[in-house]
Amino acid sequence: MMLPEDMMLPEDLVFQILLWLPIPSVGISFISPSGSDVPPSPLFHNPLDYGLNVIASCNGLICAETNCFTHILVFNPATKQLQYLPELPFPDYDLSRSSTPIIVGFGFDFKTNDYKVVRALQQQEYNEPICNVIQTVVEVYNFSTDSWRTVVDAIIPVFLYHHNHDRCCINTPFQNGSIFCWLGYLHTPEEIGTILLFDFSKEIFETMLLPDRYRVPSNFTLTLALLRENIACIECEDLDLWGKYISYIWVLNEYGVKDSWTKLYTVQLEPYTKPIGVFMNGELICEERDDIRQTSKLSLCNPVSQEFRSLPFEGPIWFNVAVYKESLVSIK
Repeated sequence: MMLPEDMMLPEDLVFQILLWLPIPSVGISFISPSGSDVPPSPLFHNPLDYGLNVIASCNGLICAETNCFTHILVFNPATKQLQYLPELPFPDYDLSRSSTPIIVGFGFDFKTNDYKVVRALQQQEYNEPICNVIQTVVEVYNFSTDSWRTVVDAIIPVFLYHHNHDRCCINTPFQNGSIFCWLGYLHTPEEIGTILLFDFSKEIFETMLLPDRYRVPSNFTLTLALLRENIACIECEDLDLWGKYISYIWVLNEYGVKDSWTKLYTVQLEPYTKPIGVFMNGELICEERDDIRQTSKLSLCNPVSQEFRSLPFEGPIWFNVAVYKESLVSIK
């Protein structure tokens, strides 16, 4: 989904950010504008005609995609290396009779010492109250071969949200980059919320249940994040019509064990402020929206003391965040 132009950062600012990201660890990423008139740069020698979404940061590499899901690139802000992945067209399907959520992930395969990108499409057809999956296509890109291939007989054991569903994935792969995960759900009468995981070594999808309180649809929004290397689920619930929210932070203490979910924090949020991620030190990254000015500000919230401190950033009303840590990893 393309964003209105008045919700975008200026193009020259976006690409200067990419070129001159500071070497120390930072925690903010961006959504870029159209890219049709990108300022000349040895890093961006082949401008794209679409907006840019950050997928993930892994071992100092940042993976991003265009809003049309067909162009994907990876770059290292420290070394200013960039690599465009081969264009990946969509398979044929009938949009008039179905919807097709798309997910993209980025991570590292320790068995082959190779970085990989996965793109999955799930063609869904609704005949209320039944939802059927008509087609599933999973493709994996290997940096070692610079090529895409289809994962034969791939199974996605849950129903996917559309890719632009708010905060539907963790933008940092965990277990040293080997696992990437998204929000999904089981199409049952209870509409049970789940986490969908992709293992880059096994190249299979697995699932893990969320706390029992999470059903689809619901009156609150969920955000997946990493909190000190543990999967965290951040719930944000409206308290009233005046922009007041409360947030509950759940942490999975033991990977794969549903009963190990623990509600760690309850945070009373500032008006019109919602958490959108977690910083490396465990503070919540919060977005304060100004719907009138169509802008957003960022702040950090200590979930223990519940103290907020503003960050020197103001941008569009919609963006995502990913934690980045400098490395000299080569992508060539």
